[in-house]
Amino acid sequence: MRRQVLWTGMLLLILLAGALAPVSAQDGDGLSDVELAMLEEVRAALDGYLASETYTATLTQTLNQTMTINFQGQTITLTQAVIGTGGTQFQRAPENVYDNQQTVITQVIEQTLTGLGQNNTGSTSLEVELRVVDDAIYMRMTDPTDQLGVLPEGWQNITQDASAFPGLDLINVDEMMGFSTAMSRNTDSGAILAAVTAVDDLGEDTAGNVPVQRYRLTLSVAEAVDALGMDNIENMFSAADMPFDVEGLLAAMYDGENTSFNIDVAISTQDQTLVEFTQLMVTDMEIGPELILDPALAGATMTLVQDYEVTYTIDYAAPVEILVPDLSADTAAPEDESAAN
Repeated sequence: MRRQVLWTGMLLLILLAGALAPVSAQDGDGLSDVELAMLEEVRAALDGYLASETYTATLTQTLNQTMTINFQGQTITLTQAVIGTGGTQFQRAPENVYDNQQTVITQVIEQTLTGLGQNNTGSTSLEVELRVVDDAIYMRMTDPTDQLGVLPEGWQNITQDASAFPGLDLINVDEMMGFSTAMSRNTDSGAILAAVTAVDDLGEDTAGNVPVQRYRLTLSVAEAVDALGMDNIENMFSAADMPFDVEGLLAAMYDGENTSFNIDVAISTQDQTLVEFTQLMVTDMEIGPELILDPALAGATMTLVQDYEVTYTIDYAAPVEILVPDLSADTAAPEDESAAN
């Protein structure tokens, strides 16, 4: 039961993180002239970023979430605090189905599980590496404490099948990567700015050593998801195997009442390029028994309170080299390591 609760929490996170994406709609409605002027500056910076042939970025993420399950007269509470650091590289490959890319992120996870006679507190670290090279998708996960179940050693080709990693058989890898590539190949930032309802001036400071102007964009989550189309989101998951009613859960998450979404951008005051952006998402929702399909949790109700933030700091000049990993080795080969730097 304990492992089932952990995986249920991770699946909720996957749904939340995967569903928010650029959308198409009529942007600018209801904004003041001052906001529209700021939005035009943001638009120009985003257009440059989206048109980049290559870039690297460092990333940091924080997640604080509490998931409560009320089941058969008992309450189970999972509280997690996650801090992640890593980096990503991107290389446009228009001749391929997917653009070449790689991401390495190390997460430190502090969690407490109470209920069913348990009061367990612990921490673990999890390193996740994902590479896409010439339309092949590779993954490596390292969990020193093995709290998430048995993980395969070394790199795995998950292009057709991700079931080697516990829980990832619920993800349609092809749809997920196709969705991501479609977004990266949309070089018109109007698609991203479509659902903006407010623009705030956060003032000037620095990102690294670069002087920047910062803005905060507030987006209508309901309008964004409606414009995107729920079917596109659902196809990223194997809905028949999910413990949730995916359509109903996503509708509840993004109905405009349960989730807020902001994007902070930092634009260089020297050359007007996008230097940094942060996605901020806050969710506070109840999940009724009609949305829980797992027979082992029949009749259960859940609540989810989540605060998620991820920041990317971009370098357009750094060299990009994305190599096919060595599938025969349990650890990174020297040339493999060089690709991640």
